[in-house]
Amino acid sequence: MQSPNKYGIQYHFKMIKTALLTITFLSLCLNSFAQGGFSDLGKSSYNNVHAIIVGISDYNEIKDLDYAHSDAQLFYDILSLSFPESIENFKLIQNEEANFYGIKKGIHEVSSKVQEGDLFILYFSGHGDVMSWMGTDRGYFLGHDASQSREYEMGGAVRFSWVNEVTNGISAGAKADVWLLTDACHSGKVINQEGANATLNALNAGFENTTKFISCQAH
Repeated sequence: MQSPNKYGIQYHFKMIKTALLTITFLSLCLNSFAQGGFSDLGKSSYNNVHAIIVGISDYNEIKDLDYAHSDAQLFYDILSLSFPESIENFKLIQNEEANFYGIKKGIHEVSSKVQEGDLFILYFSGHGDVMSWMGTDRGYFLGHDASQSREYEMGGAVRFSWVNEVTNGISAGAKADVWLLTDACHSGKVINQEGANATLNALNAGFENTTKFISCQAH
């Protein structure tokens, strides 16, 4: 049973994360609405909004997280309130459902419906990691089924470069906007601090045609 002090610290930490997530998204909304002036506040400048929202706290083999799945639920709720007309275009997957197949299938299903003038949002809260493969560093979003041995090319993890191909295709092909929001870098700490920094750098280096909000380091 958790001590009251420990519970209080965890509770206040979650409240801070909730506030920051809400402020971040509202700032994005204000930026997208600003083109039309304050008279259009609350009315999206996009034809449709599409979102794939992933949150994984419960991992099969690697270290579990505390709030990733609830953060994803919160973001889904914020999106639903902000863009109620597009709610049918939002897909939320959490924990066991957010395995390698579930994440890739979800991204493919949602992104395939994006058209010109739309907005595509990819939100991921969970573990991220970077591994060297054939002499090249590759970044990954780790699914529920990621292996403790870090054999990500065998499955269980979605490569950053594949996601980048999808988002670049949306930007260039569909001529739609893309937002990437991740809370995955700090969890490279499951390996060591160098792993956390490598994950952060890999996310920053990719997704050239995407608006990125990336967090966070261990501190």
